[in-house]
Amino acid sequence: MDSPLGDLSDWVAVKEDFFVRTEETDHPRFICAWNNEETKIAITLHEGTRKASDQNHKNKVCLLSLKELYHIHKQFCLINSQLEASYPKDLKPNYVPSRKKFEYVSSAVEYYLSAAIKAVGKKIVIPTIFGEDDDDPLSCYEENLNEFRLRTLQNNVEKAYKELEEILQLRERAESLLQLTTVYTLEDQVATNISDALAELYNFQLQPFLELREVSRNRIKQAQSKLSEEIGPNIKQKAEKDYEEWNEQSLVATEALQQLYHEYYRRTLSLVQGQRDRMIEDKKKYGKVAFELHGMPRLLKLESLVWQEDLKLHNAIKATKEFQRDKIKSQLAYINDDSGAVYEIERIEEEITNAQIGVLDAHLEVLDVEERLYKSQLAILNKEYKDSVEIGVFFDAVENPEDLPDTENSSPEQNPKISKLKEKLNRIYRKRANIRN
Repeated sequence: MDSPLGDLSDWVAVKEDFFVRTEETDHPRFICAWNNEETKIAITLHEGTRKASDQNHKNKVCLLSLKELYHIHKQFCLINSQLEASYPKDLKPNYVPSRKKFEYVSSAVEYYLSAAIKAVGKKIVIPTIFGEDDDDPLSCYEENLNEFRLRTLQNNVEKAYKELEEILQLRERAESLLQLTTVYTLEDQVATNISDALAELYNFQLQPFLELREVSRNRIKQAQSKLSEEIGPNIKQKAEKDYEEWNEQSLVATEALQQLYHEYYRRTLSLVQGQRDRMIEDKKKYGKVAFELHGMPRLLKLESLVWQEDLKLHNAIKATKEFQRDKIKSQLAYINDDSGAVYEIERIEEEITNAQIGVLDAHLEVLDVEERLYKSQLAILNKEYKDSVEIGVFFDAVENPEDLPDTENSSPEQNPKISKLKEKLNRIYRKRANIRN
């Protein structure tokens, strides 16, 4: 089955400075000698300058057949094709030198390896020749794919914000509110681009913690299932250890997720608040009459968006406080039933009470923001009704007035959307009263 077009799993991200050569101060020296018994060339590396404090400095030695050396040469040529001319023409893969040619082969290989260092760089040549620690010689030029994706998403966000800065410069050059209406359309599109870029960035950052939390919960269930069975002491001890370790992993993942959600909602809230605040400045600058005509619908919409994003943030804060409260409650399970634990239990119960008060305060703040959101949505509907009334509705002429269309349902009180919003507001008032009581 073919991989999806956007699948990068088999790709390797290469660093931007892959072809940028840095000046290498060390000048490694190769000493080569033909080993007739092995039919291979013995290569010894002297790293050049070394410090007295360099305890790990060692000469490197290896044996290579001419076939292996030729294969390595072809790999180097893929990086720098100019190296092709430096390889000794006589040293074919199956070449076996006579005793008279030993010295020639040795000096030819020494010359070639020095040329390879200059053409390709010692970071590739030395690990490839000597195979130290089984490291991939190209690993120093490869990007971490996750870091590469993260940096790309961050760059997309920065690019979108730069586009917003350009739009804001257009705002400053606008001479009338009518000119600004065109800028409003552009600003809304750029704001959408920023929102999309932020969503992609934070979804990418959330994913590993979501996976860790899911794995942790599954492992916790498995450990709990074992602990409920009749098992031996060793297995039980291991199950208890697994439960504690995976419970800790779950807590770490949840806290990281909450922090990322807070960051994301604060940034989206800041974005729409900036749009809303600029509209308020426009209202002051161009006057109420002109703004009512060209700007008020957008301001009301942005006001509603502000409260929507603020509600998401406050719900995230409330969830965090509930998590912290439950985390404190879980401490009670680890306290032994003895006389010395009484004070510890009282301390934890006091912390739970304070945490619960924090949860209730957060719940009240959520209700306050919900109230503002529904009132802003009511304002939009009332504005739409007011505009429709001011436009006026004309009907065809009729002989009998009773034949005119029924217009009673055109009042705002008859609008089902308004009725639903008022019901939601009443529920908020009841919830708030219950919490305060």
